[in-house]
Amino acid sequence: MAKLMLNYSTLSKRQIDAAAATGSWWLSQRSRLRRDLITIATQAYLLSLLVKHPKLPWPAKMVGGCVIGYIFSPVQLIPTFIPLVGQLDDLLVLFLGGKVVRKLTPPEVLTECEQRADLVVSAHIVRCGGSSGINTRLARWWRELRAISATS
Repeated sequence: MAKLMLNYSTLSKRQIDAAAATGSWWLSQRSRLRRDLITIATQAYLLSLLVKHPKLPWPAKMVGGCVIGYIFSPVQLIPTFIPLVGQLDDLLVLFLGGKVVRKLTPPEVLTECEQRADLVVSAHIVRCGGSSGINTRLARWWRELRAISATS
């Protein structure tokens, strides 16, 4: 009964993982979803940083540009408004494109951009108030990223 009285919005990731280890299914699922959404946002931002980096070889820039263009394009193979399948299509393209770009990227450029992406995403999460409402805030941040990439 004490678990139900917790204020989940003030818990840190470590506390959520500890509560998940004690058997709270809801907390473990919430923790997993939060971690996955943060990973997706970080990978999308990392890809945009890599494409803008001056030391990235042109084939990697081409692949990264095509992936970003596909994700943000209104014309897609499987429309995004189709529930679940449309979003999985975007995730698959992001995953495969990220793998190809990582193979074509020099290691020093990749580590530099990974550190920068982690720093920016974690700073954004802290600015938005931690884990409370993380899904809404990541969705809003995703829309902001789309607007920024459309204008640049």
